Amino acid sequence: MLSERMELQQLVNLCAERLKSAGVESYRLDSEVIIAHVLEIERFRLLTEKSRILSGDEISRIEILLQRREKREPLAYILQKKEFYSLNFFVDENVLIPRPETELLVDMVIYEAGDKADVLDLCTGSGAIAIACKKNRKDLNMTASDISQKALDVDRK
Repeated sequence: MLSERMELQQLVNLCAERLKSAGVESYRLDSEVIIAHVLEIERFRLLTEKSRILSGDEISRIEILLQRREKREPLAYILQKKEFYSLNFFVDENVLIPRPETELLVDMVIYEAGDKADVLDLCTGSGAIAIACKKNRKDLNMTASDISQKALDVDRK
């Protein structure tokens, strides 16, 4: 458990140590991302505001997310967001997390599809592929489909 009152730098170090002990490979980065997310600041502020004293509420919210990451829950599910093709997407456990290598598929559609082509994204999940394609090729007739109502609910968000 984190203490009720501590400086930001101390908290970053403690969180990183906990994630390292839990076997999280990117323990420093993940701890910084979680803390910056809760504090609603950019990561570089963790350095410029390292003497900042955190409130009990801020520490409690960080503790909850940290415990989830210690259990190896993916960071994207914890934060409920994932960047894909320079766009931010809502994600949760009802969809797969968009992966960087899948951006190659978007590239192929953008550069290889004919003018006004019909493109079907089956099992769309978060909708990342369909949305990234349409955002970059307005002329495409995109259709996104999924059998899972929960996935479609995520897609709508």
